[in-house]
Amino acid sequence: MPLDVYFPLWLQLALPATLVRMFSVNLAINCVVVLVVGYALGLWSTWKAPLLYGLCATFLGLVADFVGLGVVETLVGPVVPGQPYSSGPVVGLAAALILGANYLLGRRFALRRKQAIQLALAMAILTAPWTALLF
Repeated sequence: MPLDVYFPLWLQLALPATLVRMFSVNLAINCVVVLVVGYALGLWSTWKAPLLYGLCATFLGLVADFVGLGVVETLVGPVVPGQPYSSGPVVGLAAALILGANYLLGRRFALRRKQAIQLALAMAILTAPWTALLF
């Protein structure tokens, strides 16, 4: 299915196609993880809250991915895609940043401390490995 079904033409012209695809894939993964884990933990009573949480987590996750990549490239050197010694530190740092950002986001969504930690851990464990595919 063509990409213009999901995003308007002006957005495709303004942003490189890679970023649009990366955002849409991350959004889908984050929303599925938040829906499944959130309902398993009994966090959500409506469908709007997890989707909004997933959208916020996507933005924070992409920032964490790029910050992790920048820090590792600054400290270690260039990251070679597909090399475990190269992308491993990026995934580890991105997972730590995703964990912290999702914990703060969970507290912002009025989750109790334990619930916010559980959801943040699930997001970090299940979504950080996708960083290795991005970089």
